[in-house]
Amino acid sequence: MGVQESDSTAQKSTPTPVAADASTSARPCSEVSAREASYLLALRELERSSSPPTQIALARAQGVSGPAALEMVRRLRTLGLVEPDRLALTVEGTSAALLLASRRHAAHLLTHEVLGLDEADAQPEAERLAPNLSAAITRRLLAGRPERP
Repeated sequence: MGVQESDSTAQKSTPTPVAADASTSARPCSEVSAREASYLLALRELERSSSPPTQIALARAQGVSGPAALEMVRRLRTLGLVEPDRLALTVEGTSAALLLASRRHAAHLLTHEVLGLDEADAQPEAERLAPNLSAAITRRLLAGRPERP
């Protein structure tokens, strides 16, 4: 997935609002860094597979070592986004991951369909752009689009 960030870089990155009250996007219920967002999305994908997620699978999906994945899981647990006793998203974590997934899809539409980048170039650009899309931009890009499974 391109250049890897170190965990120290992730700690310094600007938090991104990931879930907001339904009535307004001004009140985020959780803020995560871009790296934390990447882990939430990866864990959501692993949960959708047939077997329960493992730390090894999460580390592989993120292209990091097992200890690096464990450190991030601990951080996500502290934020209340991962269950304390198993590798699974909490309700808040699932909500954040779903919002991030919709932003990622909207970012892909922007980079591929609007800006005309080919698939190989659009995907990494969308990955970088997604955590920073506002709710208004996301809604506008997804308006009239069929939802992805």
